[in-house]
Amino acid sequence: EFSPFYARRLALKMGLQGALMQTVSKIVEKMYQLFIEKDLDLVEINPLGVDASGQVMALNGSVSVNERAIARHPDIVEMARKTANRHSSAEFNKRLSEWDAVELHGKIGILGNGTGSVLATLDLVVNAGGKPGICLNLRHAFPTDTLPSTFRDRLDKALDILAVDKSIQVILINFLGSVPQSKEVTEVIANFVQHNKNEAKTQTLRSNGNKSRRETNLPRLVVRLAGSEFNAARKYLTTLKVPSDASIVVVENLDEAVTQAVNLAKATAHRRF
Repeated sequence: EFSPFYARRLALKMGLQGALMQTVSKIVEKMYQLFIEKDLDLVEINPLGVDASGQVMALNGSVSVNERAIARHPDIVEMARKTANRHSSAEFNKRLSEWDAVELHGKIGILGNGTGSVLATLDLVVNAGGKPGICLNLRHAFPTDTLPSTFRDRLDKALDILAVDKSIQVILINFLGSVPQSKEVTEVIANFVQHNKNEAKTQTLRSNGNKSRRETNLPRLVVRLAGSEFNAARKYLTTLKVPSDASIVVVENLDEAVTQAVNLAKATAHRRF
């Protein structure tokens, strides 16, 4: 069990004394309380500055929320939405208005099957040096749906939305267990890589009465499927034959998936069109 004694001891080991030691130990104590109360994976202040008058200032910091615990903390969800939406366009894109979405403008689109999986993935992408783009939560049906929608339908729509966004170079899919229609989810992903890739391979441009053709690139896919019910899906997608200019990476570990997505986004020098 943590106590203020451990915080003071840590401050002393840092070489602090007097009032500064007391101030820093209180900060450490509050960080620990935050870590426990909010089910966090990480709480960091770096750097912690001290000015000439002895005033302590947190110059930068970050927290990482446990993706399986975030449902217990709606205040964190709301805070994350407000922070993310400060970077969004003034008028939210109409095609996203029916989604549980965060609209950013980076290269990595994110799909998840719950608020926790989406926000945790977004956080890890940023920490890994990546730039998230549109982030969509597929867990719930759309408010505007006049007919019941399935998870397969929502995944199909989401992939199409990210595919037409020319800033998206990589789509990172993070699905935890308990996804309905897991076999059909696999079929949607396979169809996106194979069928849509062929449909969008070329487009015709008219210039001075002449026709020219140029390649149209769809985003690369990084798919993280966690849970025993996805064993067959992972095996199928891993052995999937894809066009030579397509790419799909299938992993079970989220950190590995994020690393793959960030590396692919950084390595993608071409601009989609």
